[in-house]
Amino acid sequence: IMILGTAMLTVVLMVFALPLHSSMLAVALMLILGVAFSLLPSVLWPAVPKIVPEQQLGSAYSIIYYIQNIGLMLVPIIIG
Repeated sequence: IMILGTAMLTVVLMVFALPLHSSMLAVALMLILGVAFSLLPSVLWPAVPKIVPEQQLGSAYSIIYYIQNIGLMLVPIIIG
Protein backbone atom coordinates (compact mmCIF):
# COMPACT_ATOMS: atom_id res chain seq x y z
CA ILE A 1 0.00 0.00 0.00
CA MET A 2 2.85 2.37 0.80
CA ILE A 3 4.51 1.79 -2.58
CA LEU A 4 1.18 2.31 -4.35
CA GLY A 5 0.54 5.56 -2.48
CA THR A 6 4.06 6.81 -3.15
CA ALA A 7 3.81 5.94 -6.85
CA MET A 8 0.43 7.67 -7.15
CA LEU A 9 1.76 10.77 -5.41
CA THR A 10 4.85 10.89 -7.62
CA VAL A 11 2.88 10.51 -10.85
CA VAL A 12 0.29 13.12 -9.88
CA LEU A 13 2.91 15.68 -8.89
CA MET A 14 4.87 15.08 -12.09
CA VAL A 15 1.73 15.52 -14.23
CA PHE A 16 0.86 18.71 -12.33
CA ALA A 17 4.23 20.08 -13.46
CA LEU A 18 3.22 19.72 -17.12
CA PRO A 19 1.52 22.66 -18.87
CA LEU A 20 -1.87 20.97 -19.37
CA HIS A 21 -5.05 23.03 -19.56
CA SER A 22 -7.79 20.45 -19.03
CA SER A 23 -10.03 21.00 -16.03
CA MET A 24 -11.20 17.38 -16.10
CA LEU A 25 -7.59 16.20 -15.86
CA ALA A 26 -7.03 18.53 -12.92
CA VAL A 27 -10.09 17.13 -11.13
CA ALA A 28 -8.97 13.55 -11.78
CA LEU A 29 -5.48 14.35 -10.52
CA MET A 30 -6.87 15.94 -7.37
CA LEU A 31 -8.94 12.83 -6.68
CA ILE A 32 -5.89 10.60 -7.13
CA LEU A 33 -3.88 12.97 -4.95
CA GLY A 34 -6.50 12.67 -2.20
CA VAL A 35 -6.36 8.87 -2.35
CA ALA A 36 -2.56 8.94 -2.21
CA PHE A 37 -2.62 11.31 0.77
CA SER A 38 -4.93 8.89 2.60
CA LEU A 39 -2.92 5.79 1.76
CA LEU A 40 0.47 7.03 2.96
CA PRO A 41 -0.39 8.09 6.53
CA SER A 42 -2.52 4.97 7.02
CA VAL A 43 0.64 2.92 6.53
CA LEU A 44 3.32 5.19 8.01
CA TRP A 45 1.84 6.00 11.43
CA PRO A 46 1.01 2.38 12.42
CA ALA A 47 4.52 1.28 11.33
CA VAL A 48 6.18 3.36 14.06
CA PRO A 49 5.57 0.89 16.95
CA LYS A 50 6.95 -1.93 14.81
CA ILE A 51 10.21 -0.06 14.15
CA VAL A 52 10.88 1.93 17.34
CA PRO A 53 11.41 0.39 20.80
CA GLU A 54 8.52 0.92 23.21
CA GLN A 55 10.58 3.13 25.56
CA GLN A 56 11.19 5.63 22.73
CA LEU A 57 7.75 5.50 21.13
CA GLY A 58 6.58 8.90 22.41
CA SER A 59 9.74 10.57 21.16
CA ALA A 60 9.40 8.88 17.78
CA TYR A 61 5.83 10.08 17.32
CA SER A 62 6.79 13.61 18.36
CA ILE A 63 9.70 13.71 15.90
CA ILE A 64 7.48 12.47 13.06
CA TYR A 65 4.80 15.01 13.93
CA TYR A 66 7.42 17.78 14.13
CA ILE A 67 8.98 16.93 10.76
CA GLN A 68 5.56 16.67 9.12
CA ASN A 69 4.49 20.09 10.39
CA ILE A 70 7.79 21.71 9.43
CA GLY A 71 7.28 20.32 5.93
CA LEU A 72 3.72 21.60 5.79
CA MET A 73 4.96 25.03 6.82
CA LEU A 74 8.10 25.36 4.68
CA VAL A 75 7.18 23.64 1.41
CA PRO A 76 4.44 26.14 0.42
CA ILE A 77 6.78 29.02 1.28
CA ILE A 78 9.56 27.53 -0.84
CA ILE A 79 7.22 26.80 -3.76
CA GLY A 80 5.43 30.16 -3.62
